[in-house]
Amino acid sequence: SRLRAELFRPLRSDTKYGEGETNMKHRKLPLGITACLLTLACLMSLFTACGKKNETKTTEEVTNGTDEYPDDLGAFDFGKEKFKVLSVASREGTYTTFDVPEDYQGDQVDDAVYSRNRIIEQRFNVVFDSYTAGDEGGTPGYTVCYNRLRQEALAPTENWDLIMLINRDAYTAIQEEMICLPSELKHIDMSKDYYLRDVNDALTIDGVPLFAYSDESVYTFERSVCIVFNQSEVTSLGMEDPYALVKSGDWTYQRMFEMVKTATRMDTDGKTAFYGCSGMSDYTATSYWFGCGQTMLTTTNGNTGMRFSIGSNEAIIKITEEILALVDGGQMELKGWEGSDEKWIGTFKDGRALFQNNIVGKVRLLRDVKDWDYGVLPYPKYSETQDHYYSRVVDAWLHVVPKSCSDIDRASVILEALASGSSQYVFPAYYEKVLKYQIMRNPQDIEMLELIRAHRTFDLADVTWAKEIRMDLVSKVFMDRTMAVSAYGNSMVYTVNASLVKPLLEMVEKLKMQDS
Repeated sequence: SRLRAELFRPLRSDTKYGEGETNMKHRKLPLGITACLLTLACLMSLFTACGKKNETKTTEEVTNGTDEYPDDLGAFDFGKEKFKVLSVASREGTYTTFDVPEDYQGDQVDDAVYSRNRIIEQRFNVVFDSYTAGDEGGTPGYTVCYNRLRQEALAPTENWDLIMLINRDAYTAIQEEMICLPSELKHIDMSKDYYLRDVNDALTIDGVPLFAYSDESVYTFERSVCIVFNQSEVTSLGMEDPYALVKSGDWTYQRMFEMVKTATRMDTDGKTAFYGCSGMSDYTATSYWFGCGQTMLTTTNGNTGMRFSIGSNEAIIKITEEILALVDGGQMELKGWEGSDEKWIGTFKDGRALFQNNIVGKVRLLRDVKDWDYGVLPYPKYSETQDHYYSRVVDAWLHVVPKSCSDIDRASVILEALASGSSQYVFPAYYEKVLKYQIMRNPQDIEMLELIRAHRTFDLADVTWAKEIRMDLVSKVFMDRTMAVSAYGNSMVYTVNASLVKPLLEMVEKLKMQDS
């Protein structure tokens, strides 16, 4: 216990770095502790779960790299140089922590982050100099990070080695040649199991990967959509067991919507007293589409043949019409983002809804519910014949290497070490210790989480082009109701092709010519 207390002693938070930014530094470890730390790294790698990236891979498997580390980096000595990192500050249900301050009393995930970072520092003789960007007035932390990147691109002064960006900003940064592509990071190996192949494959255009998502981005899994349900209400109403429906392959959107209608109760004034389903519009609208195996962009030929197809997609049109009919009937509640999670999560949390449209990371907001039990499910299929349950990823943040970085090769070494170290320590702590046993309430929820992890979907039109398409679509089709989904889709075909798809393909072709 004394060794663990020394190994996992949190960092010291000393100074503020700009408005909303905190600098976190750590103390040096005694030599005896250093030796123990490296020994512990060897031992822990034998027992610690590795993140699952293949459909058949479990969290207990570590199938590549050496016994000590799952990567193949070998030996590097960076002479105690500082390695400067800017990340977005974590908040409830949004784990983006790179390091932890001294006075922070965290959980097993924070302990694991600390362990990973100290091992990397000792392994490569480097010192992390990390900062977090919080919200500044009305500007969210991820936008603060992007603004810092732009400032650095125009006039390099800070020499950031890594900066965390939301996917859509990272894509803009690629277009403006402000960050490195995976092909420029010679020490990363995206064939390793700790890279998120399902996400990265969706972001690979004509053989050119745009991003390198790995287990280092716990947040990417947190943004996977899920359905939460009131188990006590299901039992009270004598409904079919949703877990059993999922396992039998019969969990379809029409089956779910019938349960929504059955559960809804009105008061004497004709207003909804108990909703069949509630949730935030952004976690609802396109999530049912993707769960039903539909996409906003149809792709062929290595993702080069792209077509914005929702206007002519009969399944999407049908699903949308049925969702809006539930909303009009007072059976499904859709809320926009109003500056606080409590604003949209309250109906379900207060026990006034059977289902909730949610994401994995936000389920923790329900953990203080005492009077009834909740369960977690994947989004439903279109029909029983659909092969898998698909789970949409709503946005995704990752650390990128700025072009202004003074030593890109060194940055690629550390980025790879962070990916492999996160697969050894951080993701298992998050998934196995916190998510499974502190937030989920039923062993069957663990099976449901595995189904959610197994088949995630990531669509450029939904995530990378969220501002241009998804946010506009949710507003006009689902919230303001100014356009039918078919009309919206048809009206956007030319804009998407000319303003988004064509520039993307031209950029990829240019990148391929540069590499040849």
